[in-house]
Amino acid sequence: MIMNNYQNQDKLEIIILAENKVYKKGLIAEHGLSFYIKTGDKGYLFDTGQGFSIIHNANEIGIDLREIKAVFLSHGHYDHTGGLKKLLEINKEVTVYAHPGVFDAKYSGTEYRGGGISREDIPSFEPVRGVTRTAGNFWLVGDIPGYNNYEKSSRRYKVKKDNEFTRDNFEDEQVLVIETPQGLIVLSGCAHRGIVNTLEYVSEKFKGNKIYAILGGMHLINAENSRIKKTVDYLDGIDFKLLVPLHCTGVEAVNYMVKRFKERVSRGEVGSRFVFPY
Repeated sequence: MIMNNYQNQDKLEIIILAENKVYKKGLIAEHGLSFYIKTGDKGYLFDTGQGFSIIHNANEIGIDLREIKAVFLSHGHYDHTGGLKKLLEINKEVTVYAHPGVFDAKYSGTEYRGGGISREDIPSFEPVRGVTRTAGNFWLVGDIPGYNNYEKSSRRYKVKKDNEFTRDNFEDEQVLVIETPQGLIVLSGCAHRGIVNTLEYVSEKFKGNKIYAILGGMHLINAENSRIKKTVDYLDGIDFKLLVPLHCTGVEAVNYMVKRFKERVSRGEVGSRFVFPY
């Protein structure tokens, strides 16, 4: 069981720094995802988007990326890791936490989908697997097992090694879990391993802790209605208080969630801000 060890901080602040949609003046959207997370005087990033928007959006919002302490990467696709090089240009001291597979050459069919980063690009890299405490009450949770038979990743996703293509089972996929007095906050990049599988694993590893909020991509954009329904039925059983479906979740799935959960769902966008006791 993961034990609580709350820091002496007043609040946890999460701001969407990169996302597919935006309605706020002066900010830029892109196909990708990045969260800025702040506790006290410490700032972190979960994913970095493609790299077109995080520097601009951070400047517009008033976030100093030079003060970021760590970056947590969900997986090795370009729309989550592409902004890392630009961040490192202005902040070489930042520590990057990721599964070692984040550097794999990833493809969708024959189209390269990797982030174009290598281990050598990162001065301070911490490889993590399984369930790993990274900073305070921040945990990276990976090596997510498959509990069901309806959340398999698409066969079009491949990894190229030694000039051979094999199916990408997204062994590098991780979520960030943050312990708060209200419960667990789960940040997801794409949930290629399945958001139900992911939340089941989090619940197993953090027994006795309820899942309070879920924010991020859930990769239901091309899912069949039966999978969307099963996902929403599962979410209905965990008594969360906030759901922010983003990025690759898909309009149809988001609409289904809003219809079922009403005010517990927030349609987040670039610049959306969420504050939690911490």
